[in-house]
Amino acid sequence: ESDTLVALYSLSAATGSDNKNLRSAIRGYVSAVVEDEWPRLAMQERSPRTDAALNALLREVALPGTSKDFGIQRTMLDMVLRIRAAHEDRVVLSNDRTVVTKWLAVLLLALFTQIAIAVVHLEKPRPQFAALLIFTLAAVSVLGLLAVHEAPFEPPIFIPPGPIIDVLRQVPM
Repeated sequence: ESDTLVALYSLSAATGSDNKNLRSAIRGYVSAVVEDEWPRLAMQERSPRTDAALNALLREVALPGTSKDFGIQRTMLDMVLRIRAAHEDRVVLSNDRTVVTKWLAVLLLALFTQIAIAVVHLEKPRPQFAALLIFTLAAVSVLGLLAVHEAPFEPPIFIPPGPIIDVLRQVPM
């Protein structure tokens, strides 16, 4: 998304159609993402401000006369549509929660595996304890890692908006 925003600005500047309104629209969108949308992603909410800024960017690129060449304007529109798709992917990812039944199925599988291990070693208590301990530690470790990474915009694993902040440094006012 950030690469496409920078490419949109660069294409606009390279064709001589660089204008303050487009730069303002790009910077407005990036500011809305960083200041408003990113904190809302942790609460699984959309940002009306970001949606409005993205629509303003689309309108700015779609204005007739923004570019002298129709092919360049079409390319710029395609870039804004890619930005919109990346934005929607981020919102969907923040709202995606694994269905409870999937977690229940995994936990039941782990429980049944523990029962199977216990039954196999029923007459040998020490190997039974060792096998159950090893399996339990492995299962808890893997399930814990999966659970931590389930929500990428919430603590303890938090994806920062670093690359998109860089756009503000690359696109002048």
